[in-house]
Amino acid sequence: MKVLKFAFLLWLMFSFFEGMGQASIIESISVINQEGHVRVRWSEPNPELTEKFSVLRLINGTFVALDTIYDGSALEWIDLNAPSNDSICLYVVDNFRGSGYSEPKLQSILLNKTVIYNECELKNTIRWSEYQITNFVSSYRISVSIDGGTNFQQLEEIQTATLTPVLRIQQPYYTSPDSTISIYEYTHENIVPNEIYHYKIEALVNGVSENVFSNIVSKESPAYVRPNPPEIVRVSVNESSGYVDITYETSITDLNLSKNIVITRNDPTGSGETPIPLTFPPTSYMVSDENVFTETTSYIYELELTDNCFNPVPDPVKHRTILLEGNIDPEFSVSLNWNGYEGWDVIEQKLYRKQGTETPVELVTLFLGENSHIDDVSALPNREALFQYYLVAYGSDQNVQFSRSNTLSLQPDFDPVMPNAFYPGSSKTENTTFKPVITFYNSTNYILQIYNRWGAVIWETNDPDEGWTGKNNSGKLQPMGVYVYLLQYEEAAGLVRTKRGTVSLIH
Repeated sequence: MKVLKFAFLLWLMFSFFEGMGQASIIESISVINQEGHVRVRWSEPNPELTEKFSVLRLINGTFVALDTIYDGSALEWIDLNAPSNDSICLYVVDNFRGSGYSEPKLQSILLNKTVIYNECELKNTIRWSEYQITNFVSSYRISVSIDGGTNFQQLEEIQTATLTPVLRIQQPYYTSPDSTISIYEYTHENIVPNEIYHYKIEALVNGVSENVFSNIVSKESPAYVRPNPPEIVRVSVNESSGYVDITYETSITDLNLSKNIVITRNDPTGSGETPIPLTFPPTSYMVSDENVFTETTSYIYELELTDNCFNPVPDPVKHRTILLEGNIDPEFSVSLNWNGYEGWDVIEQKLYRKQGTETPVELVTLFLGENSHIDDVSALPNREALFQYYLVAYGSDQNVQFSRSNTLSLQPDFDPVMPNAFYPGSSKTENTTFKPVITFYNSTNYILQIYNRWGAVIWETNDPDEGWTGKNNSGKLQPMGVYVYLLQYEEAAGLVRTKRGTVSLIH
């Protein structure tokens, strides 16, 4: 009997000292509000032996006591100064029974404050650290709130086994190579612009919610600011080169919201669209389109920006050049027609004519809807000269809204009229000399020669304004009779023509 009593007492002593050596067990660590307060919960193997607890947090590589709780039944403590919004918080509990700190060492879930907002695709991407290194979290729930963080709605529950870490970082306390923490990522799609989204992560341990949450992170989703459409001011045929000059404008602010700018040329005849890439950002707001045939074709141009989300932002207005066409008939009547300018409202149109090297003259002012004109040039003295026409259309602001057409060149079929007789002593001046009735505009390669009956040249001139007075080159009046003339002249187009005939000299 004494042996049994001794054995029982020995067992009691062994059990007492064994209970004295058991450490607390941390059950969960959770962030409980937007301020980042952390709740630490633990359990005690022998609560009847515990009189107080000390909660410690890892600070600069060392566990530092934050508070001592003089209540052996207390199994929860709130860290009001936890930096859980900025870093992982690692805790241990000391029950002062000589066994050291609690195991395992758990850390808070850190939801990264940097939420990547894709304004183009309307997506938010969040990243968080895994709950603990022992990896028995079965899944994570991602929740969101758009009412200031009051009511959270679950977005998705993701099984841990299906998550692929985007990064692994060293656990803040353990230093062995395999003691790392996984960083996970989730993308929230279909974001509504101009809302503030609040996110938090919940860890489910073995499929059971332990009310383990991360810190709360907020992200504003501002509406994507698109650039205003660029604007073509005018398209106009260049007088010298025949190219199309395209003048456009857009603000610096809109360019900052853009990645590219391009002009598209469309040939209505069916050759399709042709892009004209521009320097970006532009150094000039005018570009010349050289690959055009403005004497035969009217072109349509439109301008388009590509915004920072690679979406096209087109100018809603297309601009079309003016193609001036026409012909001249044997009666020296010039028929002209053209398409109206497109891009802004045409207030008036001015039609100009140029003959040879003369200064262009304004023929007529026309208004919207008038797209043809007849020009009678039969009374002009120099009809063999090259006729050139062009049209300028004007909008309400004539300083910027103007467009020049192509230059239309027309060369009439010209056959100079030659008198068949003349009388140097006539009282009518026009009958005293022999020369073409019309005044020649072009003196290049011009020659008028007079031959006698034996085929000898008795008089000649290279001056279109000079006529034969009946005298030879020595100034001697020639006998009355029939003489042969030869007229040579060059058309404005460069073709040299020759005309022969006879004229009677009368005394």
